[in-house]
Amino acid sequence: RNGAPGFPLGGLMNRVIMDQIGEHELAAARVSLSAFPQTADVNFTMDLRSFPLEIDVAAGNWRDTLAHEGNMRTYLNAFPHNPHAARTRILPFLALAHARLGEFAAAERAIAPTPADCYPCLIARAQIAELAGQHARAEYWFAKADAAGPSLPLAPEAEGRALLDRGQPDQAIAEFTVANRRGPHFADPLEVWGDAL
Repeated sequence: RNGAPGFPLGGLMNRVIMDQIGEHELAAARVSLSAFPQTADVNFTMDLRSFPLEIDVAAGNWRDTLAHEGNMRTYLNAFPHNPHAARTRILPFLALAHARLGEFAAAERAIAPTPADCYPCLIARAQIAELAGQHARAEYWFAKADAAGPSLPLAPEAEGRALLDRGQPDQAIAEFTVANRRGPHFADPLEVWGDAL
């Protein structure tokens, strides 16, 4: 209940939940989140605000994802000096949810305020363009994401999925190979998302 030497309980719980989401153990992540300690040191943290949203994204629950929009407002009301965290941890997911539901204007509005150097935001921009059938624009944003995180595997993995959906398996395999070379265990959120967000 008190964490471990050098690791406060809130930090340990963050890592446990991130691992569970990364391993797609979403039921376990929900249980862990419900047991997340509501103490002064972890309450209203960005992780606490973004984990329910990330679980819904991983599950493909796009309407439920959009229901978390209030979390960003709550976080900004509690921490008005840190809009960057909300813009990089919540807006990309909200924008992607809108795009998955075919709400492209809303997706573009949601992603617009995100920083130009935010790796997951650039990937989300590419995915939104891809879902809208704007393949050249998607390629542009995938290239920007890859330039922003040249050692990270998420952009080539996302581009590989896009190419596969377009019916271009050879090009998709090439992107998946790049992703695997950069991070053979890239599904581990501690390796990528923890540093990238």
